Amino acid sequence: IEGTIQVTERGIIFLMGGALYIFDGYNVKTLDRGLVSLMESDEYAVGKYFDERYYLACKMKTEGEKVGDEVDLGIKRNNAVFYFNLLTGAQGILRGVDIVGFFPVLTAGVKEMFVVFGNARSHRPGRLTADSKLYGEHLPKKWRSAKSKMNNFSELKNLKRIILDSSCDLKLKVFQGGVEVEKTAYAKDTTAVVPFGTIGYDFALEISCQGELFVRNAKLIFDYIRKYN
Repeated sequence: IEGTIQVTERGIIFLMGGALYIFDGYNVKTLDRGLVSLMESDEYAVGKYFDERYYLACKMKTEGEKVGDEVDLGIKRNNAVFYFNLLTGAQGILRGVDIVGFFPVLTAGVKEMFVVFGNARSHRPGRLTADSKLYGEHLPKKWRSAKSKMNNFSELKNLKRIILDSSCDLKLKVFQGGVEVEKTAYAKDTTAVVPFGTIGYDFALEISCQGELFVRNAKLIFDYIRKYN
């Protein structure tokens, strides 16, 4: 896709067929399939490489919920930005912004990525920051794991508790045994210990909050129950 092609020190990055690729002059390798699989449409997709990072604006799949500009101003073209750090391998998603163009600025005193919007914000440029806010307003944060049997297909997994440190109180939602259980982890300034007791062969976890979020030292305590026929 023409708007996603970027020449970098590592090779040429481009989006094609629902995946990001990089061509180093000799070989074409997959840069990412997982994050890009969340993309609903690449009709207005644009990408930009700057400072060891590749940014891809596109239309992302949703589950009907609305965040950011989707709530009031609406989205005309793209609703998300996928972020790839080529140096560290870190990835991220910014939802609720209709970005249709990237314009990096590098001078003696400025090193910023400016953006152009496709919705009602198009009359003024924006700037990408690391504070997880949209014009000063906190965006909701959400992380969800894939469903997994944890390489153990024959035993039931009993989730006893989740232990973690966080920068703010957050919601923990467990998907296990065909049920969903949500609890609040009061984790700000302390270590949260949240009991669960769900049972199932597979397991998935969702973490969400409204404030500035980081999670560390997370531990999930399970018991295994072998099923005998």
